Amino acid sequence: MVQKYIQLLLSSTETVDLNTYKAIIVTDDASSDWSNVTTILSDAINNEDVKSDKSIFIVDNGTDARVYLYQDDGDGNGINVGELTEVATLTGVNTQDLSIDDILL
Repeated sequence: MVQKYIQLLLSSTETVDLNTYKAIIVTDDASSDWSNVTTILSDAINNEDVKSDKSIFIVDNGTDARVYLYQDDGDGNGINVGELTEVATLTGVNTQDLSIDDILL
């Protein structure tokens, strides 16, 4: 495990640099229908213009967690739907119960 590339983001009051971290666990809940997931994830990064290699976000909606692959398209407008690919749904998983030890890159 390469822990220096993993960040546990405790809330939207903290942000993370995607140049440093490649897997980000976001503990702020998305809405139950996932309609605000791009806002939740945009709030989690501190440099929305970053031209990052692919990064992974894990976020939950209070019931299940989703794993998203993110790659910036360079538009400078935060994270948008076109930059996210859902790669997994973790049924019954809450990100507040996860730690960096739960992720292996």
